[in-house]
Amino acid sequence: SISDSVTSTADGSKMIDAVLTEVVDAANETQCSARTVLTASESVEGASVSLRAEVERFLTKVAG
Repeated sequence: SISDSVTSTADGSKMIDAVLTEVVDAANETQCSARTVLTASESVEGASVSLRAEVERFLTKVAG
């Protein structure tokens, strides 16, 4: 019947909405994780640059 079709369509729409909400939530979590990884990698890069400079100064002292 038309009523059953409308109910079925509404239920399907609710299911699609729930799935899309889950997808959006997962995408947001992934974006947050990616930002965390980016921040961590930038920190490691900064530490690496500092360590390299310190090692070069040490080697210069030892060689001199």
